[in-house]
Amino acid sequence: MGIAITTDVTELESSLSTILIDEHFKLYAGPGAGKTTFLTNHIKNILRGSKRLKKTRHVACITYTNTAVNTLMNRLDGCTDSTEVSTIHSFCYKNIVKPYIWLLNDKSIAVDKIDGHEEIKLRRSQIRDFKSKSQQHFNDDIALVTALGKLKWVLEDEVPILKFLNFKDGKIGKYPIKKDSYLLFKQLHWSEGKLSHDDILYFAYRIIKEKPEVLDILRAKFPYILIDEFQDTNPIQTEIIKMIGEKETIVGVIGDICQSIYSFQGANVNLFREFSLNCMKTYILSGNRRSTKQIINVLNHIRKGVDFIQYSPTDLEGPVPLVLIGGEAYSQSYLKKYYNGAMSLSYRNHKKADINIFLEDSDANRSWRIYYLIQSLELAKKPDIKNALKYMRQAYRKTDFFSEKDALQNLRRLVEVYDDFQNKNITYFHNQYLVGHYKVSGKITRGKVKELYDEITYNQLALQIDNLENELSKNFKTIHQSKGEEYETVCVDIPSKGDGKELEFLVNPNMDTESHRVYYVALSRAQNSLIIKLESISTEHSIVLEGLGFKIVNLINEPFKTV
Repeated sequence: MGIAITTDVTELESSLSTILIDEHFKLYAGPGAGKTTFLTNHIKNILRGSKRLKKTRHVACITYTNTAVNTLMNRLDGCTDSTEVSTIHSFCYKNIVKPYIWLLNDKSIAVDKIDGHEEIKLRRSQIRDFKSKSQQHFNDDIALVTALGKLKWVLEDEVPILKFLNFKDGKIGKYPIKKDSYLLFKQLHWSEGKLSHDDILYFAYRIIKEKPEVLDILRAKFPYILIDEFQDTNPIQTEIIKMIGEKETIVGVIGDICQSIYSFQGANVNLFREFSLNCMKTYILSGNRRSTKQIINVLNHIRKGVDFIQYSPTDLEGPVPLVLIGGEAYSQSYLKKYYNGAMSLSYRNHKKADINIFLEDSDANRSWRIYYLIQSLELAKKPDIKNALKYMRQAYRKTDFFSEKDALQNLRRLVEVYDDFQNKNITYFHNQYLVGHYKVSGKITRGKVKELYDEITYNQLALQIDNLENELSKNFKTIHQSKGEEYETVCVDIPSKGDGKELEFLVNPNMDTESHRVYYVALSRAQNSLIIKLESISTEHSIVLEGLGFKIVNLINEPFKTV
């Protein structure tokens, strides 16, 4: 997966280093390298020194998220009249799709109704229309709409086609959605002037491919285009930028192979490495001003052999990284005592409120079913039906064949009797409304668990969960949500896979594997303290991690004795 570094690659001393403004460039920059600082300074250098800018000609700077856009605009305060900072979707919509889609003369699009881009949700009448023209045997409308929403535009032999990136996403039960119905789904909302974010890229590509005069207009308007986080682009985005940069426009791309984590959105890690334009210069920015030397050593171990290793320009020292061994209750108590305010990062959004009443229930399936059901019902009251159904499915995740339809029916059933149980205790809620439905058995009739659940009402427990969830949300994110951010202390939650391979990204790192890159991103968010949380660890893995500088803290055998 390496970048095949040659003698033509130039190492920059810092993010304040300057490069020539009228040449295509590619910059490899790792975490904490100061990409935003480099971009800001390079744009300012262009504005000061370029002879190609005029009143109607601008520098375009494209980045991945709206947060990154706002950060860069703040850094460019006073220079924004000559720059256009946006996401790739916003750039393509404003400068290509909105003004020129009429040139395609595509009768399936209501051009006069187009007003932005959005997440597409079909109405019931549209769903009926889709099924009547395609596959009438689909009974689960929610599952059908969810599946269709995962269709993506991809390039095959330079032709954009619709497909599911994961074949399973296109199946509902035993039956796949027919390929000849994919475009019908799109046309149902195009006919109302509604475009998805993905549609914007599709139409932008078609416009500049089929109407080359638009390319001339773009090149005249933007003599410079700079793209940050280029490792997260997909083939359609890459081809759009390449076509613009093949003549007149100077293109600069910045990225890091090891931080490519969006393949589920069509991103291809190889595109950054292979991207090339005539006489393009290549640079590396390998300093890491964010993290301590102890953390950088761990990061270098993971990315070893890929491209370059990082160093601390300021020789910043910090505490040794920790590995916490023990259950959720032990870990949360330890973090609260010694690292209050630590940002917890997880591959998936499976955070749970640390409520003692649940920890004391010997039946974990029962306790977390109650927890997720309360979450579901309280969200339904807001109303937030989409997330209410998500939690409802989570509540019955271990129940065979609990479908989207079952989730909706069960939500309706419990909402209808909400007034009956909201002021009664959890024992009543469980025995009266959960037992006997969807294979839930075993009423609560005696013992410690009955004492626990007898003493708290549904409303009281719902309030506790809400308070704790609000508190937890301040200090919890998925790893993908944390991209581009940094925190004083990071705790990475590593769930057990059951096969002992959960630490492969450290024990045997392979950056061709996306899950390894995701965990690399998580670890690289840490500025001073890095913590990994595990349920258990083998002796073999303990030795490897200790060799990397980690300290193993067994919270079960010696709780809170080691800091």
